[in-house]
Amino acid sequence: MAVDGSRVEAPRTRGNQRGLGRAGREKTGPQCWVATLAHLPSGVALGSWWSIIPMAVLALLLIRRTALEDRFLHEHLHGYPDYACRVHFRLIPRVW
Repeated sequence: MAVDGSRVEAPRTRGNQRGLGRAGREKTGPQCWVATLAHLPSGVALGSWWSIIPMAVLALLLIRRTALEDRFLHEHLHGYPDYACRVHFRLIPRVW
């Protein structure tokens, strides 16, 4: 709406013909998944205990990926084994 109450039309562009969401964000692609995953912890805060299941799966995937990455770095990066001996924790300080 314009200041005088008249309606203002947005120009037709490829972006708004594709179906952009609010504030110009796309509804498809990796951005959609990242935004969805970022909101999982708020499900528990709002009382949806079902959101714990995908959060647990994501935590397990993160731990698995970290272990694979650590193994890869040990095998392929010169000097990493010495660094790993000095720095004992991968994700959480004083825990793991």
